[in-house]
Amino acid sequence: MMRITLDKGSYWPGEKITATIKIDYGKPVKARGLYAKLICKEREIIERTTYMTEDDYRREKELGLQRSSHMKTTKEEEEEVLFEKKIKLAEEGEFSSGEYTAEFTLPKNAEPTSHEFGHDKKIHVWWLKVNLDIPWALDKKEEKEVFVEGL
Repeated sequence: MMRITLDKGSYWPGEKITATIKIDYGKPVKARGLYAKLICKEREIIERTTYMTEDDYRREKELGLQRSSHMKTTKEEEEEVLFEKKIKLAEEGEFSSGEYTAEFTLPKNAEPTSHEFGHDKKIHVWWLKVNLDIPWALDKKEEKEVFVEGL
């Protein structure tokens, strides 16, 4: 079992994040190392307007999809990583139980956390991800959302 605890419930841009990672697996696990990564992902709704051919227009009309013109707008979501920083918390060895500390400083221009698309059609989510890199087996992973304050 791996558990991440943050020192605060929320952070402002430029602030330091201190996380405590507790590991308790009972039996030793050989691993290449323990890593922590702070990441911010941005999801954006992209609207595209295209001109429909006469055949496509007629086909949609037959299906009951009335349009006032040959223009068609579609919406898609795109995801992009805006920030990513990875640090090594422990070297190669055996891990069974222990406590580790990870520290990251948020950028001064860090986007605030948002879960609903606003007027800019974007959302931003910050994550702290911890990975125990185990050779020839599935890595042990844990993640925790980091709430970044802002306007």
